[in-house]
Amino acid sequence: MVGPEHNSGMRRRGFTLVDVLVSIAVVAVLVGIMIPSLAGIRETTRRVICQSNVRQVGLAMAMYSNDWSDEIPPSAFVAAGSHEKMFFVRAHLGLNGSMAWDGLGFLYAEDYLSEPGVLYCPSHSGDHPYERYETIWNNPDSDIAANYQFRGGGPSGEKRLYAIPGGTAVVSDGLSSRDAFSHELGSNVLRADVSVDYVPDKEGEILKLLPDDENAQDAAIRVLSAWARLDGPRLNGLTDTSTIASDR
Repeated sequence: MVGPEHNSGMRRRGFTLVDVLVSIAVVAVLVGIMIPSLAGIRETTRRVICQSNVRQVGLAMAMYSNDWSDEIPPSAFVAAGSHEKMFFVRAHLGLNGSMAWDGLGFLYAEDYLSEPGVLYCPSHSGDHPYERYETIWNNPDSDIAANYQFRGGGPSGEKRLYAIPGGTAVVSDGLSSRDAFSHELGSNVLRADVSVDYVPDKEGEILKLLPDDENAQDAAIRVLSAWARLDGPRLNGLTDTSTIASDR
């Protein structure tokens, strides 16, 4: 028969403080390795959602154009040369300062889009997230901004969808300022042929073209330069139309 003294000698040794500290250090290292990957996965998911939003906007614009003699939604900002303001969908635009829909806002006002959230990129970190305007979309007295940029026409001023060259960018992630450029390393773009692609900007060439602030004196010129840059990659076959992968 084994005595109590032998039982005590067979007890299993517990974790020491050193063991616990080593385990914590290992876990911390693993978490540090995984966090950038998880962040990349989240951004990839947001880019996919954004691309879906832009595609829905494109389909809505095609239906609008079909019903309105091939015209795209009109914008008072285009006529005024305020290309940097082309993210507003409703503003005080009438002759007497009355509230009016503008640009992509007509797609919602005329029921071509059923949800206003489609006009917002989930990656947006600038001044115009959906949450800022969510509760006032049905308030007829409120200015509303989306965070997708609308071009309002072709590079030569074309207003009929079929007349705009097919590879022309007509809707993009925000271009009104550098903060509005939602994905930082690229932009989802709707073309006049209603296709959608992702234009990479890992070198920051498009970002550098954008104004520091949407109210900057040269903002309109900078936005037009960005549109021209978004037109170029499609013509040269540099866009990414494959399944979106996370940026490394």
